[in-house]
Amino acid sequence: TLKISFPKKKNLFKKHHLCLLASVIFLSPYLRTSTFWGLEEVIGILIMLISIYYFKLNEIKKSSYTLFLCIFFTCLAFYCRQSYIFLLSFIFFSLIDYKKVFGKINFLIVFYFIIFLIPALYTFFIWKSVFPPIDAAHDRLKLLLLYHLPYIFNIILIYIIPFILLQNLNEIKKFLISNKYLFLIAFLLNLLLFNFIEISSNGGGAMSKIMIILLGKGIIFNLIFSLTSSISFFLIYFICLNSKKLTIFFISIIFTFLNISTIFQEYFDPIVFVFLLVFFPYKKLNYGQINRFTFLTAIYYSAFLISALFYYYKIL
Repeated sequence: TLKISFPKKKNLFKKHHLCLLASVIFLSPYLRTSTFWGLEEVIGILIMLISIYYFKLNEIKKSSYTLFLCIFFTCLAFYCRQSYIFLLSFIFFSLIDYKKVFGKINFLIVFYFIIFLIPALYTFFIWKSVFPPIDAAHDRLKLLLLYHLPYIFNIILIYIIPFILLQNLNEIKKFLISNKYLFLIAFLLNLLLFNFIEISSNGGGAMSKIMIILLGKGIIFNLIFSLTSSISFFLIYFICLNSKKLTIFFISIIFTFLNISTIFQEYFDPIVFVFLLVFFPYKKLNYGQINRFTFLTAIYYSAFLISALFYYYKIL
């Protein structure tokens, strides 16, 4: 997937870059745990990667065959785990031709999705929910829990940090200064949402756990967590200015998990990293930046894995 995703003309990514970046996914503590226990999300991640592969291949070949396989594997991922509705949304709105709304391609896209999702309608009818009965019994499905936003943004921040190395820091600084009032509003909104949050050790992501250990629960935690959440929001906004596909992805995944009762880091790991890696706009970069990014990303995720292991075996 990486081989067909990155620019070939500039030859920015060498084989050792691709190999190392493709291997970073195995440093995910959540993927490793899920693999060890044989959880269903592992199959979902595998099928999601196949779906992304055919999506990228379809961008190059533009054939009904690659389109068919992309949508087929997207729907399979949804059957593995219903939270992959974000993938359905991403693939659908990325494939649709907005210039020819009633064109042949759009008809095929809608037709394939309807055909492949018919079994889901029957399954949900039997379950009487979009979740399996055991999950529905735990009341996992909620509607638009906006107070999850600080948690979601802080979880995503972990995966954005390596990609900031590819950005011009002066441009980011100018962007924040020119949007300082919007940043202030975002900070105040995040702080306001804490009035509806009952901070728990169950879920919340790695950032919240680290801050609880260092700061404890209280006003300082609320201020710092709201600040990092607002920073994450602006970095997402900044990156998405140059990537329509990442815009669709972040809107889809954030909206999806605003409807889940408890937020866990594993919902976003390694999915966010995969989408950032594949769909990040690399056009203005040079070989030196790519080389530095590749090795620092591997080091960063290695540190993340070590930190997670330390937390589970020492703190817990």
